[in-house]
Amino acid sequence: MNDEHQRPDPDELLKRIKQEDAQHDRKRGYLKVFFGYAAGVGKTYRMLHEARHLISAGHNVRIAVVETHDRDEINALLSGIPVIYKKQIPYGKIMLEELDLDEVLRQKPEYVMVDELAHTNAPGSRHDKRYEDVEELLSAGINVYTCLNVQHLESINDLVYHITGIRVQETIPNRILEMADKIELVDLPTEELLQRLQEGKVYIPEKAKVAMRRFFKQSNLLALREIALRYTAHRIDSDMMDYKHEQGIKTAIPTGSRLLVGVSPSYSSADVIRTTQRLADELQCEWFAVYVESPRLPPLKSSDQLQLDKNLNLAQTLGAGITRLSGNDAANEIIAFAHAKNVSLIVVGFSKRSRFEALIKGSIVSDVVEKSDPIQVLVVPGSHQRQDSQSHQAKKNERFNFAIILISVASITITTGIGLLLRHVLNTHDIVLLYIIPIVLTGITVGLTGGILASVFAVACFNFFFVPPYHTFAISDIRFLLTFTILLFAGVVASILADIVKRQGENAKRREKFIQMLYEFSRKLLYTGNLPALRQSIVRNVSELFETETVLFLPGDNKIAISCKSDPKCAFGERETGIAQWSFQNKKRAGFGTGTLVSSLWQFNPLTYQNKVLGILAIKPHNPQSMLTFEKQQLLESFLNIVALSLKDFD
Repeated sequence: MNDEHQRPDPDELLKRIKQEDAQHDRKRGYLKVFFGYAAGVGKTYRMLHEARHLISAGHNVRIAVVETHDRDEINALLSGIPVIYKKQIPYGKIMLEELDLDEVLRQKPEYVMVDELAHTNAPGSRHDKRYEDVEELLSAGINVYTCLNVQHLESINDLVYHITGIRVQETIPNRILEMADKIELVDLPTEELLQRLQEGKVYIPEKAKVAMRRFFKQSNLLALREIALRYTAHRIDSDMMDYKHEQGIKTAIPTGSRLLVGVSPSYSSADVIRTTQRLADELQCEWFAVYVESPRLPPLKSSDQLQLDKNLNLAQTLGAGITRLSGNDAANEIIAFAHAKNVSLIVVGFSKRSRFEALIKGSIVSDVVEKSDPIQVLVVPGSHQRQDSQSHQAKKNERFNFAIILISVASITITTGIGLLLRHVLNTHDIVLLYIIPIVLTGITVGLTGGILASVFAVACFNFFFVPPYHTFAISDIRFLLTFTILLFAGVVASILADIVKRQGENAKRREKFIQMLYEFSRKLLYTGNLPALRQSIVRNVSELFETETVLFLPGDNKIAISCKSDPKCAFGERETGIAQWSFQNKKRAGFGTGTLVSSLWQFNPLTYQNKVLGILAIKPHNPQSMLTFEKQQLLESFLNIVALSLKDFD
């Protein structure tokens, strides 16, 4: 019998049956995306034709958003299709119109047409992005038809920028397109599209002229069309693989490759992350985003820390598994992690360090390539244009820390004074050793920069006060040059080692504090015997640890209500209660620091155990900036899991 028609593996078949049952149980709406490479190829036209066909077949169809751009053929198709009018949102002195999400949910049609999936909603809307509105409609069981251009995919944002020279601001995560039940490619030869543009069938004439000068160039359109065709072809290949699984056909299927991308605090790291996501999508494999903290390096500046958090959040949004490692050798840590996770390809960004910097600081990229065998390494050149301008601005605004100079000079001055007092007791070589003490202490106290400054100043003072001819920088004995070199070298090495020890200690304390906080928190909650005491313990501990106002919501009759507050005086209005109810029903975070209802000062976090929401924990940080860090959000998620685990026994 042919291998392609062998009986399917029973375990694999059972697994797929369970997956299909779970898919039916969730009762999610059907999502169809009309996919193209540019405006004007006919996506909206095809969507409205489909809407008219559904109506003729007896289905309940509504139009929620359709952008006509004053095109006659689109306006003609709208005739006879029921419309849910947009919601007006005041913005300054003008009124903006957006999808009326609540009205669509109230009417709950069988099918709804929502144009321009990547659109950014007006400030004050429930969600930042229209695709989040679509997700809520799908969760409510409403079938959605929508339109999207390929340049709005987040993973190819940098690729589109390199092709067109224009940075597309409105993007959607690839997962939204991947969750579509059907993608229909709407294609049109580039010559015909340009002709339509010239005839005013895409934009009004004035806007069309600007578009042809900037974006609608033949080279740009050809490249975007190729990307759209390739993506659709990849999707068809994925559907074919699913079909073979369903039918139990065993053919050659790609092996389970795994990718790893090294993340850094640079702006160009975002380009490397997107490249890795595209590769993972093509290979249909798992991928990891890894950042290595090194105690050898000074703490990140606030701007670098913010960029690192953005990069890690981007990787998480695109579907990566996020891992933070710590070690003196970043390359060794990356390679060790890659071997542990059976990674087949490591993706790293090309560093634009000069040869001198690479000689002094080393090159992580070169070390990874050298040590990676048998794992393959892909080096990706990132975009440095914006990063360079940001670095220039940061250096321009940076103020030198005079405290470092003051401490370095003071420590060496005091040591020099002691040496002058004891010069009749100590010989010259003893005084050299005496200078090592303030150099090490300065390195521990103010860091590596202070230790190096102290080393240089120590050599100068030793020469000026203790080497004949005294009180000059002249040298009568050439052998003292070796002494100066050894003192400087010993001082720099001692400063580096002291700084490494200091940072290792700080990292160890931070990890120990994190583990201790989790342990203490879980112990307090799990040993609380009754629900009222548990509620008080939750809000009190979260409030103290994260420096927030905290409110716990618990459900009753499919609605939630305030169960406990950290501060009885904290104000909590109907709007916040409504957001908490929405978060409970949709099992999603909302409010401050999320992509949903971001105008709220509160962040609403579902307490989920085995896909069931047991309550909502709302927090309002005293210092909003401190809660935006990726590390704090990861810590909060760990605490939320513990809270949900403690509440399950009272459910």
